[in-house]
Amino acid sequence: PKSNMAANTRTTYVLLRTRAVFLCHNLYVTATRSNCTVPKVAVEVNDGLQKPLGRHRYNGQYVKFITHKSKPTAAYRSLQKGKPCCISAGENYATALRFYSKIKNKIAERDEIDSFMDHQLYELSVRKTFRDFLVPLKPSEVDDMYTELELQDLPESPQVPISWMPPSSERVMPLREWFGLQSAARWLLNGVKYKQLPFAIFPCKGTYFAAPNSVWASFHFDLFDRVLAKYNIMRDVTTTVDVGTGCGVLSFIMLEHAKRLSQQPELERYGKGLRVIATDINPNAVNTVNANATRLGVAPSSPDYGVEAPEAEYTNNSNDTYTLEAVVTDLIPEQIQHSVDLVVFNPPWFSKNNFDIEEESLKNDQIEKEIIDDDVTQVDLKEEQRFLRFASYQTPELMERFFAKAHDALAVDGKVIVIYSNYAELAVGDEKHPVREELKLNDRFVRLECIVEKVPLPSKIKSGKIAKWKRNILMQLHTEIWILKKIDPA
Repeated sequence: PKSNMAANTRTTYVLLRTRAVFLCHNLYVTATRSNCTVPKVAVEVNDGLQKPLGRHRYNGQYVKFITHKSKPTAAYRSLQKGKPCCISAGENYATALRFYSKIKNKIAERDEIDSFMDHQLYELSVRKTFRDFLVPLKPSEVDDMYTELELQDLPESPQVPISWMPPSSERVMPLREWFGLQSAARWLLNGVKYKQLPFAIFPCKGTYFAAPNSVWASFHFDLFDRVLAKYNIMRDVTTTVDVGTGCGVLSFIMLEHAKRLSQQPELERYGKGLRVIATDINPNAVNTVNANATRLGVAPSSPDYGVEAPEAEYTNNSNDTYTLEAVVTDLIPEQIQHSVDLVVFNPPWFSKNNFDIEEESLKNDQIEKEIIDDDVTQVDLKEEQRFLRFASYQTPELMERFFAKAHDALAVDGKVIVIYSNYAELAVGDEKHPVREELKLNDRFVRLECIVEKVPLPSKIKSGKIAKWKRNILMQLHTEIWILKKIDPA
């Protein structure tokens, strides 16, 4: 009480504060020596919000905590300096979205986007900026199967399995990674539906697939489907390899065509089945294809992929067998020699050589040459992001190695189908066409057909809600399907 204080109030206050600091220090030392856990972030509950009193580190940097009263400009400056920012536990989910939107607009205002390369630089800036924009996770118990954010007013969305989370003691993660996990959970629950298939495909987390609701992104599936029908490609095919399968759309389209042709008694293919070997360097993509093959009843064996009941879309008997098996490998397995009727490849349409700005994301070019354990069932988030980047860009000599391996794998009169586009030529300008280069420089294949069709324009381009540089590309964009035949040495 003030009545009991000494005459020199200031001196008394300083002495009391010094004694309090000394006592707190002794308590901290005592707790540390007795192996007690000292919380990384002390919090004070005030009006339902948790405000950090201590300091917390993320990747070696002190974290700046954000509340609804914080300023997006200050958070943006901290992120630009490489200092992590985290939404405080107990804040509304809308606060995280508001800061995400504001900071992203700041980056767009700073970077003028007038070309494809400008857009790539902008996307790189966004990724670098938001890798330290964090959200808090709820503490998990031993028997918990799912995890969620420690924020209020979360929207209804599929639950994220706790097994998907990175093995870390940190109770925070980047918001963009959380967005990715939520999307993966949504696609795995609802499936991806393409009009060329009578069933949905359920992609595992970390698997690349073309957006089914985007006309220009999935148009090549439609063209591939029509080319198979027009030229009766599957009539004489009993074994095929789908290279870089992704979620397996091309494999399932080939199975559908083979099944329809086998049901026509007037064709030579009547009663024949089809064996599809799908390959990918991404273990998650392989898991996706094998799980869906098991669900549809076309897996050569029936391992337990967690699918309850096969839908049995295909007939399996001794006379008419359809099988699809995915393996983790680089392009085509070495043991396949002169025995395949058809090799299909939908490669990345951009060369990594034109994207030095992406070097940080693609710094390990040896991934395609590494021997990957076939028993791998899950990779961490950083590895998944690296695999997805490889699905977007060609590494050096990819197509040269593909054509060499395809030539060795094909039987006499075997065929290769390559799906390509002029997107890179329009966007970058000096991109070499790998199929034309192969036909020009080597004597391994001869061209049978080249089908070119213009990609339909998306609805946004007609309403003007699209950047001028992107509109110019989409108005000239086309998809190509090259059908090549193997040349056997005399």
